[in-house]
Amino acid sequence: MLPLQPFLPWLFSLLFFLLPFVAISAEDCPATSCGGITIKFPFQLRNSNRLPGGNSFRSRCGYPGFGLGCNSQSQAILSLASGAFVVQEVDYAIQALWIKDPQDCLPKQYLHGLISFSDSPFSPDSFNNFTFFNCSSNVTLPSNRYRPISCLSDHNNTVIALPTMFYDESRLPENSCEATATVSVPVWGFWSNLEDSLKLTWSSPSCELCELRGQACGFKNNYGLEVDCLDPSDSNGLSRGTRYGIILGVGIPGALCIVGLGCLLRNRARNYNHSQRHQLNAELSNSVARPQRAATVTGLDGPTIESYPKTLLGESGRLPKPNDNTCPICLSEYQPKETLRTIPECNHYFHADCIDEWLKMNATCPLCRNSPESSAGTPFSTWTSSHSSTGLSP
Repeated sequence: MLPLQPFLPWLFSLLFFLLPFVAISAEDCPATSCGGITIKFPFQLRNSNRLPGGNSFRSRCGYPGFGLGCNSQSQAILSLASGAFVVQEVDYAIQALWIKDPQDCLPKQYLHGLISFSDSPFSPDSFNNFTFFNCSSNVTLPSNRYRPISCLSDHNNTVIALPTMFYDESRLPENSCEATATVSVPVWGFWSNLEDSLKLTWSSPSCELCELRGQACGFKNNYGLEVDCLDPSDSNGLSRGTRYGIILGVGIPGALCIVGLGCLLRNRARNYNHSQRHQLNAELSNSVARPQRAATVTGLDGPTIESYPKTLLGESGRLPKPNDNTCPICLSEYQPKETLRTIPECNHYFHADCIDEWLKMNATCPLCRNSPESSAGTPFSTWTSSHSSTGLSP
């Protein structure tokens, strides 16, 4: 009779590899919904963590930190450290979701610093500083850049919020508005409507490739947090977990025979095989490690920005594109005597002061997100001559 001790390391290794017998397949984790929001991996509805038959492995159908609730109004609820928010939309292809305040007043959350993303896999695209003003109810604001925040205003007071780097206190009505606070707001763009929903994104787990292939995304196995694209079933209708079980069930007896023969013939051969297996596992781990993605965003320098064409809007107020009468950055209508600047590569135009500040920090067009060439400035005279029939005057 062979001694059992030489076989113990191999038996423990085989038990470790038996775990995929109960691997969750895409069929075991069907998509659910709440209020029209499709909920699938990495998200999962809380309190739905059991499979039919009492199997408790449903917890492997969602990634840690991606639990959602569904309230009595059929609204999907995301819980952050600072409170609960209503999920309006989830875009799995770009790994983003949009949330709103249950009381429909996100500006109040911003003003009092009530939103926190600590211990959360989600984050906003960027933060910008906004200054809040309390004005009298009968104040006349100089332009539609100074938009009232309806959920913070009442019949006695009008509350407005302006990007701190842009507001000019001299333009506000004298003795009618008072600055109350300057806070960092998690919104994209300088002239965002603070009452709109808030966009959040996540980077891990990364399931974009699965969405592109039209496959489900899920855990690669039942230990660890590595994810992979899952096939719902093979050609015989067998789930992924069943296929693993069959393959390992057939392979284990053969592996035991090989181990027994190796120990019986030569102990040295067993040690050699063990070291080879260890080296192979290390190489396999290195081969599947995913590279980290890094992205840097820089703006354009002053001379490059100044090389882009500028145009003074004439008295007639005619525009190059009659339907484009509003600056996409500040959302104000173009007025006679205002100066516009154009990005040559895409011919999109904006208020000169708005696009100048944008390009200092972002080397892309705010509309089409194309990156202008650093030396692609078009002379002022060429641009104006090609649009002489539009009513614009240099």
